[in-house]
Amino acid sequence: MKKVFKSKIGNILLESDGKSIVKCELVDYEIEEDSDEIIDEAVNYLKKYLDGEKLEPFEKVTITGTAYQVKILKLVQDIEYGDTVSYSDIKDRYEKIYNKKTSSRAVGHAIGSNKIIIFVPCHRVVGKNGNLTGYKYGLEIKNFLLNIENVQ
Repeated sequence: MKKVFKSKIGNILLESDGKSIVKCELVDYEIEEDSDEIIDEAVNYLKKYLDGEKLEPFEKVTITGTAYQVKILKLVQDIEYGDTVSYSDIKDRYEKIYNKKTSSRAVGHAIGSNKIIIFVPCHRVVGKNGNLTGYKYGLEIKNFLLNIENVQ
């Protein structure tokens, strides 16, 4: 099932497998929509989130990608509302949990593969010194999302 939700930040494509959201990405097109209950829940969540309401994480998501990408994105998914962490923080968490070396660059690449924006809050990952870096939809949208959460 697919739907394009017209939001404050642009058209958001939502895709569901009937049990969870498998895609949430900004797109510059519209589609013939075929919604379901999960997508309706996700749209309601996004409306509230984009209006500045602090919400618990939306749990009905399925992260896809390589095994490494999924592990990194699950670490990103755990970042609390209103918090930010650096790419090196994610790197350090990964190394501690999985007892494997990685690099901040590899972490950044894995985060860039995120197909479920907002629900897997990659906008909460910033440069080591707190600078806004690396968001595939542009730093203006990343800054907008962080401002919703009152991140300073």
